[in-house]
Amino acid sequence: MAVKIKFLSVVVPIENINKSSIKGGLPGLLAQFGSSRGKSFWLDEDLYVEFAMNPVDIQAMVQRWESLGLTPRAEESGQRVWKDLCVVDFYQGPTLPCRWLTFDPNKKVVWKSGVASGAIVGPDSEGDPAPLFIPREKASEMARFATSRQAEKIERKPWWKFW
Repeated sequence: MAVKIKFLSVVVPIENINKSSIKGGLPGLLAQFGSSRGKSFWLDEDLYVEFAMNPVDIQAMVQRWESLGLTPRAEESGQRVWKDLCVVDFYQGPTLPCRWLTFDPNKKVVWKSGVASGAIVGPDSEGDPAPLFIPREKASEMARFATSRQAEKIERKPWWKFW
């Protein structure tokens, strides 16, 4: 089977979840967070996927898995690679080389290398549009427009007074 990628996704092989310090392995994880299945995470028989839109949130997820005993990255022949988990970008695929994972850029899915891709498992909200991709040049143009508007007089308030 293959699992759908959404925004930035952290993909963890189920065998690594079972060797982590999560009490009960995958069954323990599902018992604790099963109500979020199909919303904040999904899985097939080989891979578990959770996602976020913000790289800072992805970093927190990777650090959480690391605190549970997984080794996120390793170095092979002088190159950083994903080891016990993999961060996958919706558009670019794995953010570092990941030899145990195959990415299909057209279908935006991944599956465990050496296994047939098969049916696709994903979130409950399949009708969501693809995330908007803004090229760097267009983003710079948009930023110039936004900063030019800030020339207007804006009352400055400390951030804690906004609510």
